[in-house]
Amino acid sequence: IWLLGAKNNVALENTVGRNSRYGIVVSQGVEEGSASTNDRVQDNLVQSPSGYDLAWDGVGDNDCFSGNSFATSAPANIELLYGCDDRPFTGVANETVGSDARLTAADPSRPQVEPPLPRRPRCQRGAPGCDL
Repeated sequence: IWLLGAKNNVALENTVGRNSRYGIVVSQGVEEGSASTNDRVQDNLVQSPSGYDLAWDGVGDNDCFSGNSFATSAPANIELLYGCDDRPFTGVANETVGSDARLTAADPSRPQVEPPLPRRPRCQRGAPGCDL
């Protein structure tokens, strides 16, 4: 899960695994001045085999992390430094995460693949002709 230059978003109660670099990362956007702000990462189970489970580049204000089950984070002790009950605060830039996230987002050779359509039930409640 990547909150890229996001504002006022919540990553809540997800199970994230099998990622080689990050499980959940919050970073500024590709464009200058697109800091993430007031995002919440809470109650997630994150298990990345390598890299970091939780990460924030530290650019922006009030991005917080609480109640997650994880092993690694950048910065270390991310929930102690940036807990949701401790807001308001301003992040401290973490150039390791920041430069990595910007390079990944801006890489023109990065393959762009349209995700598959979600599997939906044949008949959804309230749809015309549906008797659910």
